[in-house]
Amino acid sequence: MAEEAAGNSAIGITDHELAALVDMNTTPQGRRVLEAIGIDGLLGEPTALRAGYATLLVREIAGLDDKGIVADGFGAAVGTMVSTAGDILRVVLSRDAEVFGRSVMVDAEVGAFLLDMTSYGVHAAQPLRRDADLVDLVADVIASMASDDGPGLPLSVEVTRFPVGSDAREARLTVEDAETWHLAGADAAPRAETWERASDALGLSDREVARQPRRARPSE
Repeated sequence: MAEEAAGNSAIGITDHELAALVDMNTTPQGRRVLEAIGIDGLLGEPTALRAGYATLLVREIAGLDDKGIVADGFGAAVGTMVSTAGDILRVVLSRDAEVFGRSVMVDAEVGAFLLDMTSYGVHAAQPLRRDADLVDLVADVIASMASDDGPGLPLSVEVTRFPVGSDAREARLTVEDAETWHLAGADAAPRAETWERASDALGLSDREVARQPRRARPSE
C-alpha cells in the first residue's frame, strides 16, 4: 500500500525496534499504536525489548547519552510520531479471504507515516504528506486497489480507528467495482455515499476531538 500513499522511499523497522522506541517514552498513544500493529505485548517482554534496543544501536538510529539509550535520526522521528499520535488507523485489504495488504497509519503534529506490515515482523515505514487526512488517504488507496492495476475484485476492506481514550471503531466494506462499494450488512451504494457512512462509523480522531470548541458549563 505504500506506493499508493506517498512517493518516498520506505525504511525497514522490526516489531522489536518499534516496541523499544515506545519503551523509551511510553505514552498512551505509543501503546495504542503497538496495539494497532498487534505487538503491544512486547512491552512486557524484556528479551524482546533488549533485542530492539540492540538493533537500534547497531543500525545507528539510537545512541547513548548520560540518560541511557535514546532514539536518533529515523528512530527519533518514528518514536516522536508514535508517542504523540493524534490519529491511528489500521487498514486490512483482502480478496477471496486472503489478506494482501495490512497497514497502520499514524498522524501526529510533527509528521505522519505509514507502516506496511508483514507476517515476518519486519515492516516498511514510509512518511506521508504533512497535509494528508488519513481517512481520505484510505479512500484513495482503496480506489487505487479497485482499479485495473489492482489485485482484482471484489475486495474486502477493514478500517479500524484506535482512539486513545475509547474503544476501537471499525468500518467493514466490500468493493464490487470502482464506483460500487457497500458497508457490511448494507446494500451496495455509490462510492461517495458508502465512504461517508464508513467515515461516520470511524468517528473523529483524537486530534479532531481536541480541536473542537469546548462547550461552556451552565455555571460558567
